[in-house]
Amino acid sequence: MSLSDQEVQKQIAQMVAFIQQDAKEKANEITQKAIADYNLEKNRMINVAKTKLDAEKEKKLKQIELQRKIHISTQINQQRLKVLKHREEHIAAVIEEARVRLTKIASQDANLLSKIMRGLVTQCLYQLLENDVELKCRRHDVNLLKQVLPEAVEKYKQATKRQVNVTISQSEFLPDDQIGVEAVEARGKRIRVVNTLDSRLATVRDTKMPEIRQKLFPKSKPQH
Repeated sequence: MSLSDQEVQKQIAQMVAFIQQDAKEKANEITQKAIADYNLEKNRMINVAKTKLDAEKEKKLKQIELQRKIHISTQINQQRLKVLKHREEHIAAVIEEARVRLTKIASQDANLLSKIMRGLVTQCLYQLLENDVELKCRRHDVNLLKQVLPEAVEKYKQATKRQVNVTISQSEFLPDDQIGVEAVEARGKRIRVVNTLDSRLATVRDTKMPEIRQKLFPKSKPQH
């Protein structure tokens, strides 16, 4: 049975409508998938960018923290060096004051000065242990040295059982601010011993510096 033209047109219209509907649905599916893929890619890119930004932020924060610690450490070290410098300057001033006072006291007390000179001479002889010794002192201490020399020599002889010939230089002298003597092996003049109040004070300063620091700065730890 053949279809009429009207029925054929109706079926064609139905087929066209079906194809259009199917195409519309397919297009909608493609659109939805494209939107979903886009959103996924967008989120992925956002997460990647966020992770990168977070990493850069963390890196910068660590750099800032490191710089802050370095700055604080530098400031602390600078302050510590300033404190140490002021302490050393104070110690030097105290030692210099002690030197001035000691020199003044010894210069004003003739008996004390004689005792000091006698002890310094004897120590020089002990250190040299030479048969011929030349002594040098301040120009105005020459007579005093002549007075104390015999007793110092006798003490040395009794202690060492050695003989010694001691002369006093009449041409070379110690500076006026140097109380004490300088002894030299008279023949070759290669061995020299300086024994003045300044040298003795320097020895005390060098060997007793930890104790000196503790006395002046009781709350600080000894520095070696």
